[in-house]
Amino acid sequence: MPWDLDASTAPGTQTAASILRTARRLLNDSASVRWSDDTMVEYMNDGLRELYQVRPDIFLQTTDSMPAVETLTVAAVREGYQVAIGEEWRRPLANFMAGQAWLENDDDPRALEKGARFIEQFNAAMGR
Repeated sequence: MPWDLDASTAPGTQTAASILRTARRLLNDSASVRWSDDTMVEYMNDGLRELYQVRPDIFLQTTDSMPAVETLTVAAVREGYQVAIGEEWRRPLANFMAGQAWLENDDDPRALEKGARFIEQFNAAMGR
């Protein structure tokens, strides 16, 4: 079931649910029919780790130390977990998630092409 979480977010952060909704829109799966919540949150975790490896500077800091990338759960997403990345990184992260979903899909003969296109957009945003 799609989440309708409009919890207030700290300045410069966004809810994990809003990132998930964006990815689901890209996949035309707003009703969570084709890809499970667990799978999509797994892709979000993978994308956050990838972002952190390549661009740790985009993670908003509130202390002198670098922020850790936490592993999200479906429950945390539903509870309004805030991801410490700016709004400009929501779409690239959603592109990564959509790309992974298509790359691991074997029901559609064009899945690899679709997945590669989303991953290319993610990589371009990362400056690769």
